[in-house]
Amino acid sequence: MIALGLIFILGFTVFLLRVSDAKKKRRIVSLTLFITSIIMPVSGFIVHITHNVGNEFGINVEGVFMPDRYGSKLSHNFLHIHVVFGFIFIVACIFHIVLNWKTMKYFLVGKNKN
Repeated sequence: MIALGLIFILGFTVFLLRVSDAKKKRRIVSLTLFITSIIMPVSGFIVHITHNVGNEFGINVEGVFMPDRYGSKLSHNFLHIHVVFGFIFIVACIFHIVLNWKTMKYFLVGKNKN
């Protein structure tokens, strides 16, 4: 699962580098950041809840929770999703900084240059 995520990140990077329009790149990166910022907390919450429920109560719902010392199957799957989207988020943040460096520099340095 993590290998597929890294392949996706590599593909995303190559795709973004091939797009020639800077405005289109910014839109893609912004949309990616928005989607990952929704998926990350949700998957983290599910990992936390399923891991605790599986270990504390020993619930087994048709093989979904199946607790062991590493947590449940559901927790394990969502942990992979969480990690992959975390990497995607980091790569998108780097692209966001690179694409908007001029604007950020303008606001950080100051608007008045006398």
